[in-house]
Amino acid sequence: MESTGDPTGRALLFHNGTPTSRKIFQDTAEEANARGAHLLAYDRPGYGGSTPQPGRTVADSTQDVLAITKHFGIDQLAVWGISGGGPHTIAAAILLPDVVCAAATFASLAPYRTSDFDYFEGMPERKVRQRLLYFTDPVGFQVHLQVSRQEIMNATDDYLQAKLEAMPPGARVSPSFYKFSYETMQMAVQGGIEGY
Repeated sequence: MESTGDPTGRALLFHNGTPTSRKIFQDTAEEANARGAHLLAYDRPGYGGSTPQPGRTVADSTQDVLAITKHFGIDQLAVWGISGGGPHTIAAAILLPDVVCAAATFASLAPYRTSDFDYFEGMPERKVRQRLLYFTDPVGFQVHLQVSRQEIMNATDDYLQAKLEAMPPGARVSPSFYKFSYETMQMAVQGGIEGY
């Protein structure tokens, strides 16, 4: 669990992406502090220091949210999530209406089996292949995750710099954020792929 900002300020729970940990980016922490907010983040089951929970569903994460609010004595909080954290944010908003007063997502995953839109529209080809592998070849997907985990764990500053420079100019992020993203991924998968 990480917490920053004013403990008496408005509480905001951050659901980080996949695979990432409870680690909060320094710029985000500074923004929370400047606004007098109380920013919280945690490791979902199987990430970082959190115990795996085989068979868990996205909806199960609402129990984590309730435990956090109880621990900090929070009656209401806002939730926001990025990428793989988006579904957890939406689950909290839907299933905890008395606790969650606001919710926002960015680049969130959508429900897969919905007939009114193309799940893969706009998704990079490698992400499409990854998702299809998950649905069609569970063993192959586990192998893919192990390879991905090894790449994350072996990332050096030179490797990150080369990847950053290879991005199209419009897609580039700050070097400090890019390095942070790998640090939080390394923290998330240090014990294995269970959370992933």
